[in-house]
Amino acid sequence: MATEEEEEKGFVVKDRRARYDDDGPEETTPQPESPPIQDKVPDPPTNDTAPGVETKKSTPPRELTFQSFIYSLASSALMLLGGEAKEGNEPTSPNLQQASEIIEILTLLQEKTKGNLTAEEDSLLKDMLYTIRITYVERAKLKS
Repeated sequence: MATEEEEEKGFVVKDRRARYDDDGPEETTPQPESPPIQDKVPDPPTNDTAPGVETKKSTPPRELTFQSFIYSLASSALMLLGGEAKEGNEPTSPNLQQASEIIEILTLLQEKTKGNLTAEEDSLLKDMLYTIRITYVERAKLKS
C-alpha cells in the first residue's frame, strides 16, 4: 500500500499535443518536412486559338435567390420527366419517382413559405408547380 505522502502527491498529466496560442507552439513533436511552397504565380492563359474560333469565357456565379432556387428545382424535375434534350443528344427516359420527389419538395416549400413570399415569388412557385404536375401526369400516362 502507498504511504500518506505518496497519496497526497497525486499524479501529473502532460499533454503532448501541440498547442497554438498567440506565442506559438509550446510543446511540439518533430514533423516530417513538407516540400517547399513555390512562390511563383502561374502565368495567365494566352489566347492562342485559331482566328474565328470563339472560346468560352467563364461567367461569374449568379446570385442565389429564392426564384433561382425554384427555377433550379423545376428545371431538374422537367429534365427528369424527359424534357427537351440538347441538340445531338437523345432524350432521356422519364424518372417519375425522382420527379415526384422534387414536386413534393416544391409543394412543401409552397406550404412552409405561405404568406412570406413576394407576389412575384408566389406566382413563380405556383406556375412552376402547375407546369411540372401537368408534365408529370402526361409522362405517367405515356409510360403506362
